[in-house]
Amino acid sequence: MKTLVLWLNRLFGSVGNREKAIRRLDGVSYTCYILAGLGVLMAVVMNPWMLVDALTCAALGIWLHLRLSRLAAVLLLIYGVTNLVFSTYSHARGLIGGVILTYLGARACQAVFKLQSELPPTDVDDVIQELTEPKAEPEKIET
Repeated sequence: MKTLVLWLNRLFGSVGNREKAIRRLDGVSYTCYILAGLGVLMAVVMNPWMLVDALTCAALGIWLHLRLSRLAAVLLLIYGVTNLVFSTYSHARGLIGGVILTYLGARACQAVFKLQSELPPTDVDDVIQELTEPKAEPEKIET
């Protein structure tokens, strides 16, 4: 239950500082992974072309997670709006997925632009490197 509350807070909470923006982007990425997994399952059961949708969602989530990219966030928003428009127009069952992707794209854009507006352009690479490197254990001092 605590994990669910943390995940929901990452998606719906405010973007106040750098750490919250990074947590928001993690939550958006994880949700993209979940949607991609559901898309793969639906592709197996219903329509194999849904696999393209699932792979696109997973690729944008991975790109956003690893690079904290503005372009990935904007593409996720565009992809969500496009998905929403086409599913509404064709009366398809993907309407809820389109709404979720549009929301995720908007929140990802908000977090990425907030994160990168607070940091100079050279510091963004340092943040990414800091997030991807394993943390070193402190040395033990023997007495």
